[in-house]
Amino acid sequence: MVEISVVITTYNRGNLLKRALQALLKQSLAPEVYEVIVVDDGSTDNTPEVVKQFMKKYVNLRYFRQKHKGLSAGRNLGISKA
Repeated sequence: MVEISVVITTYNRGNLLKRALQALLKQSLAPEVYEVIVVDDGSTDNTPEVVKQFMKKYVNLRYFRQKHKGLSAGRNLGISKA
Protein backbone atom coordinates (compact mmCIF):
# COMPACT_ATOMS: atom_id res chain seq x y z
CA MET A 1 0.00 0.00 0.00
CA VAL A 2 1.37 3.41 -1.01
CA GLU A 3 1.76 5.66 2.02
CA ILE A 4 3.83 8.48 0.51
CA SER A 5 3.38 10.28 -2.80
CA VAL A 6 6.10 12.57 -4.11
CA VAL A 7 4.80 14.90 -6.84
CA ILE A 8 7.35 16.53 -9.13
CA THR A 9 6.20 19.12 -11.64
CA THR A 10 8.66 19.94 -14.40
CA TYR A 11 9.05 22.03 -17.52
CA ASN A 12 12.17 21.73 -19.68
CA ARG A 13 14.36 20.50 -16.84
CA GLY A 14 15.33 17.05 -18.09
CA ASN A 15 18.87 17.12 -16.66
CA LEU A 16 17.76 18.34 -13.24
CA LEU A 17 14.89 15.87 -13.24
CA LYS A 18 17.31 13.02 -13.86
CA ARG A 19 19.31 13.95 -10.76
CA ALA A 20 16.18 14.35 -8.65
CA LEU A 21 14.81 10.96 -9.73
CA GLN A 22 18.13 9.25 -9.07
CA ALA A 23 18.10 10.58 -5.51
CA LEU A 24 14.44 9.79 -4.84
CA LEU A 25 14.57 6.27 -6.20
CA LYS A 26 17.59 5.36 -4.07
CA GLN A 27 15.57 5.69 -0.88
CA SER A 28 15.79 2.87 1.61
CA LEU A 29 12.00 2.58 1.74
CA ALA A 30 10.42 -0.38 0.02
CA PRO A 31 9.05 0.62 -3.41
CA GLU A 32 5.56 -0.47 -2.34
CA VAL A 33 5.50 2.23 0.36
CA TYR A 34 6.01 5.27 -1.86
CA GLU A 35 5.39 6.51 -5.36
CA VAL A 36 6.96 9.23 -7.45
CA ILE A 37 4.60 11.12 -9.74
CA VAL A 38 6.16 13.28 -12.45
CA VAL A 39 3.93 15.83 -14.16
CA ASP A 40 5.46 17.22 -17.34
CA ASP A 41 4.01 20.62 -18.18
CA GLY A 42 4.56 20.31 -21.93
CA SER A 43 8.36 20.17 -22.00
CA THR A 44 10.11 20.47 -25.35
CA ASP A 45 13.48 19.12 -24.16
CA ASN A 46 14.51 15.57 -23.24
CA THR A 47 12.21 15.33 -20.20
CA PRO A 48 9.94 12.58 -21.64
CA GLU A 49 12.94 10.42 -22.58
CA VAL A 50 14.50 10.85 -19.13
CA VAL A 51 11.32 9.71 -17.41
CA LYS A 52 10.79 6.78 -19.77
CA GLN A 53 14.29 5.47 -19.02
CA PHE A 54 13.54 5.51 -15.29
CA MET A 55 10.13 3.89 -15.79
CA LYS A 56 11.85 0.83 -17.28
CA LYS A 57 13.54 0.17 -13.93
CA TYR A 58 11.15 1.53 -11.30
CA VAL A 59 7.56 0.40 -10.90
CA ASN A 60 6.75 3.14 -8.39
CA LEU A 61 7.26 5.93 -10.95
CA ARG A 62 4.23 7.37 -12.75
CA TYR A 63 4.35 9.95 -15.55
CA PHE A 64 1.70 12.37 -16.73
CA ARG A 65 2.07 14.93 -19.51
CA GLN A 66 -0.14 17.95 -20.05
CA LYS A 67 -0.16 21.00 -22.30
CA HIS A 68 1.80 23.90 -20.84
CA LYS A 69 -0.59 25.21 -18.16
CA GLY A 70 1.79 26.31 -15.43
CA LEU A 71 3.02 25.10 -12.08
CA SER A 72 -0.30 25.16 -10.22
CA ALA A 73 -2.10 23.09 -12.86
CA GLY A 74 0.72 20.55 -12.88
CA ARG A 75 0.75 20.29 -9.11
CA ASN A 76 -3.03 19.87 -9.02
CA LEU A 77 -2.88 17.11 -11.63
CA GLY A 78 -0.19 15.30 -9.67
CA ILE A 79 -2.13 15.53 -6.43
CA SER A 80 -5.27 14.24 -8.12
CA LYS A 81 -3.34 11.19 -9.37
CA ALA A 82 -1.78 10.44 -5.97
